[in-house]
Amino acid sequence: MNEPRSNLRQQSLQEFTKNCLKLSEDFLSDFSDLFYRLPMPQGSNANWIHFASQHVSTWQGRWTRYSPEGEVIEDFKSKRDFRFGMSDRIYTAVSTYPIYFPPQIYKAIDTDLVLQENTYYQEVERRQSWTLDRLTNSLPDGIYHPQAESQRGLFLPEIATWSCKELPCAANGVPYGMEIFFRHKALRFSVGIVFSDAGLLQRLAVVREFSLEEDKTFWSEDIEQQLPVLPEGSYSGWESTVTADLRYSRRKSSFTPIEAWQTEGDFKITALPDGILVRLPSTMKRSEDRVIEVLWNLEATPEAEAEAGTIYRARLSYDGAGRLESLTGGRLRRK
Repeated sequence: MNEPRSNLRQQSLQEFTKNCLKLSEDFLSDFSDLFYRLPMPQGSNANWIHFASQHVSTWQGRWTRYSPEGEVIEDFKSKRDFRFGMSDRIYTAVSTYPIYFPPQIYKAIDTDLVLQENTYYQEVERRQSWTLDRLTNSLPDGIYHPQAESQRGLFLPEIATWSCKELPCAANGVPYGMEIFFRHKALRFSVGIVFSDAGLLQRLAVVREFSLEEDKTFWSEDIEQQLPVLPEGSYSGWESTVTADLRYSRRKSSFTPIEAWQTEGDFKITALPDGILVRLPSTMKRSEDRVIEVLWNLEATPEAEAEAGTIYRARLSYDGAGRLESLTGGRLRRK
């Protein structure tokens, strides 16, 4: 008896998957290189698309804040909920005389409108909410944050930041800061850094989150800072860059953490839980050292969808005049 067509189709799909898995690593590497060599979308449209495609979800998280000396000063649970808005759409059916169909108005998802609500489960529960509208918030120098007039959002496919446009970005005597985000599948985390008006570290925070679409816990319960242990070996891969005027580019790069992070310079390395490492200048006043780097070693993230020999790197830089220069980052694999 002939097999049902659906069974034949299922078998053919299974065979196709098996054959794909047999492709050589060289072929897959060449295909990947071809993809990454394609031109990147540019400007505020690309910036908004990276934001909307990577971060619009409900994120369950945990905030841990540290003093400059590395002591835990606050630890609490949180939820950051991003949702697309709804807008009116008009549907007009084709009318044929003498029959007339009036236009119909219906609600549709609007990807140009993002509603955000943050809930902080502290001793007294706090909530914050705001709206990001592509028309008014997506600017030629980044996404304007309603709560931080002096900051802009720069978004890459897997790395992002809300950062000051200029240093210092607040009035004299007022601290200023930036937040750097990483996204890997159902995981997201950010490192928040606050400097005093003198350019000295005032507070450091890590927010470890996972998407509520995945019903499992990814992060450890550790909150204490640890001794810095840099990933061993050399890593390579494609990294993306976005400049302060939203020019996008890619390049293939190599990186050896032990060499790159232990060269001469007035920097300090801080080890946060779950394989997160932060390299900060001793002061943001020194024009030649205005670079903040963050590494994420997936192998050191306990319940994560870890990939052996994989790290993420982000590099946020300011120029000699203290103006936001660029954000660079991406996923690298051990050679």
